[in-house]
Amino acid sequence: NEVDIFCLHRVKDVVNESDDEFCVSSGYLERLIQMLAEEYEIKRLEDALEYPPERTDRRHACITFDDGYKEWIDTVLPILERQRAHATFFISTGHLDSDVNKAEYIERLGLTDKASDLLEEYDIKLLSESEYADIGCHTSQHKKPNELSDLEFARDIERSKRKLEEITQTGISSFAYPYGGKGEYTNDLDRIVRE
Repeated sequence: NEVDIFCLHRVKDVVNESDDEFCVSSGYLERLIQMLAEEYEIKRLEDALEYPPERTDRRHACITFDDGYKEWIDTVLPILERQRAHATFFISTGHLDSDVNKAEYIERLGLTDKASDLLEEYDIKLLSESEYADIGCHTSQHKKPNELSDLEFARDIERSKRKLEEITQTGISSFAYPYGGKGEYTNDLDRIVRE
């Protein structure tokens, strides 16, 4: 079966022109999940990517969220629970890491100085406890892979993975590249990430 992945970042009741294309309103998210449920089987990302894939008559859809925003707790999680839909939350942990320059990190996320928009450790723990949420790693610094050496990037992933495992008390096995576009990473780096 094919898998369609719907990647989002922020969910806000007021979406501004300055928000990126991955930002949607809560009403839009609710309607999107309802539409997906009619056309697809919404699956956990981990399950949808299993090999060999489960054969069904319906296509599979996965919902992911990147970066780590507070509204995931108050807005997204209740929608997922109401709709009984799973999502994977790829969390970047730079704001929780004393070795990361907070101002640069917040700027990379496009937040100017609104660090209060980011998940705190207790939010991540709460999210991880929902049956409709899986946690994945999204690096610590949220830098593009070509901004660091492969080794530095691998260390950044490992630092974030350890932090998330410490918070959630579970193993973290999924990962999403920041800025995720093709050409942003090398085959060597992809091999390192898989290891």
